[in-house]
Amino acid sequence: MRMKCNSITKVSVNETQTINEGVTKVGDINNFEIFHIKHEKFKTNCIELFFIDNINEKTVTQNALFPAVLGRGCKKYPSQKELALRLQELYGASFNYGVTKKGEYQIIFFHIDYVADKYTEDEEGKIFEACLDFIYNAIFIPRVENSAFNKEYLQQEKHNLKNRIQSRVNDKMQYAIDRCFEEMTQNEPFSLYEYGRIKDLDIIDERSLYEHYVNAMKTLPGYIYLSGNFNSSQIDEVKDKFSQAVRDNVNQLKGTVIKPQRPEPNNITEKMNINQAKLTLGFMTNIEPTSEQYYSLMLYNSILGGGIHSKLFQNVREKASLAYYAFSRLEKYRGLMIIGSGIDLGNKEQAFKIIMEQIEEMKAGNISEQELQVAYKSYDTGLNSLKDNQINVIDYYLGQKLIGIEQSFEMMLDKLKRVSVEDIVEVAKGIGLDTVYFLTSEKV
Repeated sequence: MRMKCNSITKVSVNETQTINEGVTKVGDINNFEIFHIKHEKFKTNCIELFFIDNINEKTVTQNALFPAVLGRGCKKYPSQKELALRLQELYGASFNYGVTKKGEYQIIFFHIDYVADKYTEDEEGKIFEACLDFIYNAIFIPRVENSAFNKEYLQQEKHNLKNRIQSRVNDKMQYAIDRCFEEMTQNEPFSLYEYGRIKDLDIIDERSLYEHYVNAMKTLPGYIYLSGNFNSSQIDEVKDKFSQAVRDNVNQLKGTVIKPQRPEPNNITEKMNINQAKLTLGFMTNIEPTSEQYYSLMLYNSILGGGIHSKLFQNVREKASLAYYAFSRLEKYRGLMIIGSGIDLGNKEQAFKIIMEQIEEMKAGNISEQELQVAYKSYDTGLNSLKDNQINVIDYYLGQKLIGIEQSFEMMLDKLKRVSVEDIVEVAKGIGLDTVYFLTSEKV
């Protein structure tokens, strides 16, 4: 069934809005916002679609499942083999899909990248047209049988999703981080895993998932990012193509509410069959990502635990030899900070003591100008390295869009460069310990 809506009102294809030197908004069409990240650096072009939902118990598992079912085949290419053969015909184009999470937003994405026309024998844009047609068909014209997804495909993808959720425990470091976040945000949307819940899978069938998919494609806010060398006529083709999709009554997203830490830290101990314990500390930063203080927080994090130059690495791992690794990480959308460490089973109290000493050192202002400069240089190197990957660049600008900031890499670096030691100390004083999560051995 081809999904069309002939009542869509189109925005003029000539309307553009330069957001900054990195990205230009090239139109609003059919409840999609379309952006162009122009560059000559890469030999590939990318088309990426994002559908954004407020993560919630009712839809989290279905949102994780239906992109995988779509990836098994569409009406035009009804199997993975036929999809793969078509991509191979398009000079080995790559098609990817899935879900991720930013704060309390669950993001469904579809991505195709292909060799730019000027690097092929095609000088008429036919590779672009074919890839645009491919991704549109894969998303909006699925393989449907009696108003339902293919039953065999659904059962296979339910099995795959169950395995993926269960496999979370295989990476103990990430598992400990996830569990600490979940304990910090109990009964809040942020605590949900972006791939959903195993208990939901039994009640999802091919008809209910298809109905959910149709509703999601109609109502979820959508963003289209074009990365590469697209001319104006190709941008117009993108607008024309996606104006055919059924889009109506698009939902309004709810913003994330940043809450303060609890009066006394919560202590959680979990036991598994492991030889190396994971001590994970969760902190509330009390800083929103739109705040000017966020740039001070970024440098605070780098100095505290952002690399081999950091206080955690140098004092907990190197000098005290108490940890196999020790780092800090920000979750900017929810105002959280995690300190993760891998330690011997009997070193919890010692490791906790020295980690907290580093927190106090930051609050006391024991930060040198050299530490500040190394932290800035670390971000300078990291942000510039992001530019070497098209997907990372798109992800950066999507993240900026979701928090309502229009800022290039250069603008962010400029704000980081203006941060002083005093600014960092001010941020440090507002950071509070919320949760202590300890993953240890069953034998202890």
